[in-house]
Order: sequence, then C-alpha cells, then structure tokens
Amino acid sequence: STLSSSSAASDVYKRQGGLMDLRPIVIAVAVALGVSILFWLPMVAGMTHALRDMMKATGEIAEGRFHTRVKAGRQDEIGKLGDSINRMAGQLQGHVDGQKKFLADVAHELGSPLARLQFGTSILEERVPADLSGNIADVKEDVEHMGELLRELLTFTRAGFLSPEAGNQPVVLSDVVDAAVNREAGKKEIVRQLEPNLAVLSDSRLLVKVVGNLVRNALKHGGPDPRITITAKNAKTGWVELAVKDDGPGVPAEAMGKLGEPFYRPDLVRSPGAGGAGLGLSIVRESIQAMGGTVKFSNGDPLGFVVTILLKVAS
Repeated sequence: STLSSSSAASDVYKRQGGLMDLRPIVIAVAVALGVSILFWLPMVAGMTHALRDMMKATGEIAEGRFHTRVKAGRQDEIGKLGDSINRMAGQLQGHVDGQKKFLADVAHELGSPLARLQFGTSILEERVPADLSGNIADVKEDVEHMGELLRELLTFTRAGFLSPEAGNQPVVLSDVVDAAVNREAGKKEIVRQLEPNLAVLSDSRLLVKVVGNLVRNALKHGGPDPRITITAKNAKTGWVELAVKDDGPGVPAEAMGKLGEPFYRPDLVRSPGAGGAGLGLSIVRESIQAMGGTVKFSNGDPLGFVVTILLKVAS
C-alpha cells in the first residue's frame, strides 16, 4: 500500500513537473506573439489608413473633383497605387480643363458675330413688311436663345477656372440671396428663412449667379404658381447649409443621378417646352465645387424639388 501511494505520488509529481517544463515554452510563445503584434500592428494600421484615404480620394474623383490627391511618401506597392491615382486625377483634370478652355474660346469667338446678328435682326424687325414680321420674330428669338447659351457656357467654363483665393472670400449670405432674388424673381414672392449673420467662404458674384440659377429654375419648373423657399442655417461644424425648394412635380428618380451634367434636361417631366440650354444646374454644381462646397439634388416630401448646398463657414 505504501509502495502504491509512493508510485501514485511520483506519477503526479512527474505530470506536474512536465507542466512546469512547458511554462518556458508558453512564455516564449506569448512573448514572440506580443512582439509580432507590436511590430505588425503599426504597419497594418498604416496600410488601413492609406487605403481608407485612397477610397475617399477615388470617391471624390468619381464625383468630378479632379484636384483631389492622395498623400505621397510611401515606397511600397500601396505608395505606387497612390502615385497612379494622382497621375490619373492629374490627367483627367488636364482633359477637363482643355475641354473647358475650348468651350470658353468658342463662346468668346462667337460673341462678336452673334452681337452683329442681334443688331441686324433688330434693324430688320423695323424694316420688313408686316407679313414677314413673324419670321423675323422667330429668328430674333433663336438669336436670343443662342446668346443665352453662350453666356451660360462662359459662366460654366469660368467657374471651372476659379482660383482658390477667389473662392475663399467671406460673403454675407443674406446679401447674396437678396441680390439673386431681386434679379430673378421680379414681383414673385420668395420665402426667405435665413439664420442671421451667416457668412460663407465663396465668390460673391458667382454665388449670386448660383442662387439666381436655382430661383430661375424653380420659377420655370415649379408649376404654374410655384411656392419657392430659400433657407440657410448652420449645419455640421464649420459648414453652412443653403437650400432652395419649390413645390412642383419634382424629378423622376431615374433622372436624379444625371442632374448637373452639362446639357442634360429632364424638362419633359418637369415642364415641357420650358426651354433652356441644360446648363443651369451644371453651373451650380461646377461653381459650388470650385468654391470647396458640395451640392445635393433631391425631391421634396411629398412634392417639390430641393437643391441643398454646403459651403464652408467664414470665421
């Protein structure tokens, strides 16, 4: 019995001793694992951060902000990917700038002959026989439409070449809205709900043009007697939200993604025969992006069309 007890105790001691012998191994593995985590964690975090920045940059490039760049400096494959994104954005910016410059040059060259044509039609209107006056009126209307198109083309191209300094001047928002409404609305009552003393970083003349385009767009497409509301308030930290809303039929969901593209017109649903060159909302989007802001087009609830603009607050 004594021998059996001794043998059992010996077996227990051996098992415990075996466990004791594993402790250095477990400790060594734990230390190696900890060192690996400390070594790899910053690397993984850096890669994740870089990829997140690239995803954000490519999203902005996809929205047309080709001046966006990825931070350079990495020497690995992710750094090479970032360099490729930057080269792509630069080439896209070059192509777009070239197209805008071409449009601006064409519009500028057409200005002089168009002015002569307008002058000529005005003279003809006074001298032609009465039975031809209707034809001259049609020609004069077409010439005026061409003039409007050229003016919008020039505004569209100039917005794309706006310098960062010009788009970062403090502007009092109520002054801009008042100027745009007085220019475009005439005797039409526009509801204005603006928080007091709001100032944004923008270009005052271009922002007046933007708000004027939105008011004119709402008057054209908001129905026979549209109710137009302009609101402005502090949004998220450092930003001001400006919105122009009408109570018209709105825009079909399938057309919403194309709004803001040059020469795109969803007029068949909004108001057939309303005219226009399809550059109004393009000028709005291009101008606001040039001033460092964002634009969102949406339908109201239950009716209407809303354009929401975010601009940086002027401190």
